[in-house]
Amino acid sequence: MVLFLTLNGSTFQWRFQQYTNGTTLNKSTGFPSFTSPFAPSGASNQRIFGDYIQLRAVGCKYYGTYPAKGAGPNSVTSIDPYFMSAPSQAPCSLPTLTALVPPAVCSGSPSLSLALQGTGLSDGATGRIQAALRNTTYNTPTQVTMTLQSGDIVAPGIANVDLLGALPAAGLTGSLPLSIESSAASPGTSLRLTKGTSVDLSWAASPGATSYGVHRCNATAGPCSPAPVIASPVPNSFADPVLLDGNNYWYTIDSLNSCGSVP
Repeated sequence: MVLFLTLNGSTFQWRFQQYTNGTTLNKSTGFPSFTSPFAPSGASNQRIFGDYIQLRAVGCKYYGTYPAKGAGPNSVTSIDPYFMSAPSQAPCSLPTLTALVPPAVCSGSPSLSLALQGTGLSDGATGRIQAALRNTTYNTPTQVTMTLQSGDIVAPGIANVDLLGALPAAGLTGSLPLSIESSAASPGTSLRLTKGTSVDLSWAASPGATSYGVHRCNATAGPCSPAPVIASPVPNSFADPVLLDGNNYWYTIDSLNSCGSVP
């Protein structure tokens, strides 16, 4: 990447030339005039700043610093720098994250895979948890998979997950929260039932539970176990519309989260 400056009247116009693929990025800006001591390619009004210095591509822009000989614009003895940025000439869009799969994991688990879903994902993008880079496998433009280490999910809480895009665009996506959960508390013996047009169940909320498993079986002929799960409500209540006169029903409730079920 080379930065050329050309004097047009009293204004310098600068231009990027990227030789690796022939793409030229053009941008004009004003600089005070001075007499150039250089004449590349025989042009007395042109000079080169930072010949063959590679610019840094971040997001959809290039950034760079070039030594500019001259104390201010008029001397040839100083090394005052010019700082610049320029947008990508080619169409450029940053990756975005929309979902984590799973959105929650159990604290103390061994290393596991976490799918990062979004748009504009590319091969070479790297997932991060709490700003720490992790091994990442590209799957499709809408999903990559990163490997969480056991140390990433030791303590319950919320960890921020984001994605560092592949070069040359690079750039960080916004972050998504990953819930790190501990086992939920048991609902214990708090289950209560009332009979109306349905069987209405309610129980005490269990700390740490993200949903509940409602088990039911027809116990007319006697006790039954295990009872199948008929619903997984998020609130600590459920109305069971199945009610046949003359039958006995047996219910149990489990607390659920990413660590499993607790009866």
